[in-house]
Amino acid sequence: MKEWTECQFASSCICKKHIHDSDELLVDCSNKNLLFIPRLQNNLQDLSLQNNAISTIQDGIFEGNYLLKFLDLSCNRISKIRKNTFKGLNNLLSLDLSANNLKYENMSFESCAFHFLKNLKILNMKNNFHTSFLPDLWRLWTLESLSIDYVSDKIAVLTDNFIHLKHLRSLDLSGSTGNCKMSILTEAILLSLSQLTHINLSKCKIQYIYKGTFESLKNISELDVSLNTCLRFAGLANITTDLQYTAIKILKVNYIHSTFEMSTLLKTSHIWNLRNTSVARFEAAGNRIQRVEYGAAKYFPKSFESVNVRDNAFSFGKYLFDLVRLPITSLDISESSSSHNVLTSYIETCDSQSDTFTMNSENNWLSDLRSRFDFKIKKFDNFVARLPVPRKLRKISFTSSKMKFEIPKFGFITNELTHINFSDNILHTWTGPITNVNNMTVLDLSSNFCSNVSKIFFSKDFINLRY
Repeated sequence: MKEWTECQFASSCICKKHIHDSDELLVDCSNKNLLFIPRLQNNLQDLSLQNNAISTIQDGIFEGNYLLKFLDLSCNRISKIRKNTFKGLNNLLSLDLSANNLKYENMSFESCAFHFLKNLKILNMKNNFHTSFLPDLWRLWTLESLSIDYVSDKIAVLTDNFIHLKHLRSLDLSGSTGNCKMSILTEAILLSLSQLTHINLSKCKIQYIYKGTFESLKNISELDVSLNTCLRFAGLANITTDLQYTAIKILKVNYIHSTFEMSTLLKTSHIWNLRNTSVARFEAAGNRIQRVEYGAAKYFPKSFESVNVRDNAFSFGKYLFDLVRLPITSLDISESSSSHNVLTSYIETCDSQSDTFTMNSENNWLSDLRSRFDFKIKKFDNFVARLPVPRKLRKISFTSSKMKFEIPKFGFITNELTHINFSDNILHTWTGPITNVNNMTVLDLSSNFCSNVSKIFFSKDFINLRY
């Protein structure tokens, strides 16, 4: 059975063999307006009942489905999980109960509701709860990944039944995919989960993070606190303090400032503890960053590889010469100074804080220098500007940033650049030539309203250009 065909046991479902020579089936019963789960065969490995109108799971319906590994019951109307609901699913690995009607706390979950799921590794219960209620999960000893809601106006504390989840590595509480509110974070929230490696706390309406909140997470590899727009860079300082000497590799702090606040200054005190980490990817998009404090960049760790600072408001400044020394291979600074729709932008009500920055003359000194530089180019035809970039940088994206000027004659200093994307700007005249681009394979200058490309714009150094 190579293609999907109608299942013999249920005409509303389609089936497909998992492997050509195997009897185990993949079954898709999604989007069929089913009111109940059909009687199933015992040779199912993957079953999707997503997006139906199922309100009740019949006791014993899965009895005999010991081969089933993946079960998707998301986007239904299920309001109760009984003790025998999952009887027979001893080998189930992944269960998706998201977007159901399990909002009645203990009324929705009988005691030992997950008792039969002895090998479950992934559980998703997003978009069910609107309080800080957490069901009894202590029997899920093999659980590795949990996605769940958490809503509380008080200091966030996860209940004691997490103590038994010794294998839990990934915890997703994000409000982007569910319901999350936790105004204040202290060390109490994750005290029993020191083994976690991935935590998503994005869009959780966090107002303040105390020092010590993440200090016990020595194995943490990825942390996402994006879209908590009241957190501001003051919160970032506490986060980076806690992450010292941990296993952190990916740190996401996108949109932790309000979109419509004043521009911000990224200070040394916000990031200097990153020097004691091994962060490889850093994301700080949409934070109204206008300038980085001069000297701060030297505290970024040597492990830095990828930086995403899209949708900020950078101005020129001497801090740019700090950035040249970064060991990064990928940089995204697109959508600089982009406009935002006040009707559709995400806005939170924040406690009164001051972490903003007002533009002063120091921000414009390089703009003045560029004006003088342009004069030199016009006066001395043989003068070739040399643009400094990080030595290991391979990819740079500067799209949709309202750049409006001519591309003059210039070259890069020693570099490893292979991809440049300056699309969707107003680079109206391409004069050139551009030199020292021997490694470049991709150059995207599309959608720039260009009216003139000189014959010498593409120098002989574009020997490896493919696109």
